[in-house]
Amino acid sequence: DKRRSSTFSEAEFVLKKLAEETGGQWFFPNELAELKSVYARVATELKSQYNIGYVSNNPQRDGSWRRVVVQTSYPNLLVRTKLGYYAPKQ
Repeated sequence: DKRRSSTFSEAEFVLKKLAEETGGQWFFPNELAELKSVYARVATELKSQYNIGYVSNNPQRDGSWRRVVVQTSYPNLLVRTKLGYYAPKQ
């Protein structure tokens, strides 16, 4: 069914975009048997996560979008982060 395929494609696009913007991942297994490897990937990643803090030196409380880029000097390290944040408003 073409309509169902297009609806799924739209939903897949939205979920991928949401994952990208929030620093998450997406998985669309085609078969139930693939879930075991998906769970293993998630478990491995959860064991090796780090949290970092950030305090902006921009004092403006204007609600504007602020891009954040996190870089590392380790060549094989995967960095997955949110793309930025909205500054607080007064």
